Amino acid sequence: MTDRRNRERELETELQRVFNRVSDALYAVDNEFRFTLVNDRAEELLGHPEEDLLGERLWDVFPSAAEIDDVWDAFHTARDEQVATHYELYYPRLGFWVEANLYPSETGISVYFRDVTDRKQREQALEESKQRYRTIAEYFPNGVVTLFDHDLEYTLAAGRGFEMIDEDPAEIEGSNFEDTWTPEVRETLEPVLRSALEGEKRSVELRHDGREWVLYAVPVTDSEGTVFAGMTMAHDITERKENQRKLEETVARLEESNHRLEQFAYAASHDLQEPLRMVSSYLQLLERRYSDAFDEDGEEFLEYAIDGADRMRRMIDGLLAYSRVETRGDPLEPVDLDHIFANVREDLQLQIGETNAELTVTEDGLPRVQGDANQLRQVFQNLLENALEYSGDERPRIRVDAESRVRNRRREWVISVHDEGIGIEPSDQERVFEVFERLHTREEYPGTGIGLALCQRIVERHDGEMWLESEPDEWTTVSFTIPAAE
Repeated sequence: MTDRRNRERELETELQRVFNRVSDALYAVDNEFRFTLVNDRAEELLGHPEEDLLGERLWDVFPSAAEIDDVWDAFHTARDEQVATHYELYYPRLGFWVEANLYPSETGISVYFRDVTDRKQREQALEESKQRYRTIAEYFPNGVVTLFDHDLEYTLAAGRGFEMIDEDPAEIEGSNFEDTWTPEVRETLEPVLRSALEGEKRSVELRHDGREWVLYAVPVTDSEGTVFAGMTMAHDITERKENQRKLEETVARLEESNHRLEQFAYAASHDLQEPLRMVSSYLQLLERRYSDAFDEDGEEFLEYAIDGADRMRRMIDGLLAYSRVETRGDPLEPVDLDHIFANVREDLQLQIGETNAELTVTEDGLPRVQGDANQLRQVFQNLLENALEYSGDERPRIRVDAESRVRNRRREWVISVHDEGIGIEPSDQERVFEVFERLHTREEYPGTGIGLALCQRIVERHDGEMWLESEPDEWTTVSFTIPAAE
C-alpha cells in the first residue's frame, strides 16, 4: 500500500509539472464543480493561488459566474451530456475577455482558457472601421464603393450607383470577383485590383450596363503599413462624358483651366494634411526616442524620411495656396504697391543683409493698382526671394520698375523685377511657370518649384499676364501686368 501511494504521489507531482508547462491557463473541477487542479497560468488569470482553490466549488469562489447563462450552461452541458463546450465573453470580475474550452470526463471537467482581450479589441476596431467604410459607402453619391481581400472576394459593396446597374450589393458581398462581373469588365478591372493589393493606386475608365464609369483602386493598410485589402470607388461619368463630347469646342478654355486645377486640387485636399502630420510626428518621435538605437545608415534613412515629409508638407501648403487663389482671395480694391513692397523688403531684411544685396525701385516709386493686397504681397515675396536666391556668386543687384500703358481701353501697369543673376536658358523659360517644375537640384537650390506658378495664377486672377525674359549667366527680368487703381 505504501509503495502504491508513493507512486500515486509521484504521478500526481509529474502531472502537476506537465500541467504547469501548458501555455494556456488550465484548471479541472470534479462533477460537483470543485477545483481539483490549477496550473500556474490559471492561478495568474484567476487571481487565486492553487491552495486557496483546491476543494472549493467554482460557484462559491466566483458567484457572479453562476449568473452568466453562457457559463452555467457550458459547465452543466459538459458534465451532464459529456460533450465538449465552449464560451467566449467579457467577465467583469477578471477584467478581461475570456475564451474557454471545456472537456468532460467521467470524473469531472478540464477547462482550458485564455485572455483574448487584445484580439477582441482588434476585432472591435476592425468592425468599427468596416462600419465607417460602410456608412461612407452607402451615401457615396452617383457611384459604387467596394472592399475586397487578397482572394478578390468582396467584403463590402455599397453606394447609390447600384441604382443604375443590374448588380445588387447584397449579392456582391461575399462573392468572388470572377463570379460578379462580365468577362469584358473582369479583363479591365483585374490588373487594377491586383495593383491595389500590391500597394499601388490606379484608375481606369470603363463601360458597364450602358453607363460610363471612372474607377479608382487604392490599397487599404493597417497601422504598420501592411496592405490587407483593396478599395475601389467607381463614379458614374456618363453625363459628364456626354457634355464633354457636345461642348468640347465651346468649353475648351474652361476644360484647360479645370485640368490644370485637377492636377493638384486632389493632392492638396485637406485630407492629405492629417496623415502627413501623423507621419511627421511619428518620425520626429522616432528621432527623439530611439536615435541612439540607430546605426549610421539608420540615422541617414530617418533624416531622409523627415526631410521628405517636410518637403511634402511645403508642397501641399503650396498646392493649397495655388488652388485657393480664386476661392480664398479678398475683393480687388485700390492697393498701394509701395506699401506692399516696403513690407516685403522688411520681411526679407535678414536675407538681404546676409547677401549684401542692392535693391532699388524706380525713381517715381510704385503705383496704386486694383488688386488683392495679400496676394500681391505673395507675388513680390516670391519674385524677390528668387532674385536673391539665384544671384550666383556675385552681390545681388535687383531693380523693380513700373511702366504705365493702355491695353484694350484699360490703363494698366507693367511691374518688372530685374536681377543680374544666373539667368535661364531659352528652352526653360516657359517651364518655370509649371507647377513643381525645377531647373536645379535641391542640393543646388532649395524650394518646391511652385513659386512662379503661384505668382502667375495670382496675376491671372487680376486679369493680368506674367512673362519672363533672360540671358543665361547674365540677367533675368520677370514682368507682370495689373490694372491701375480705379
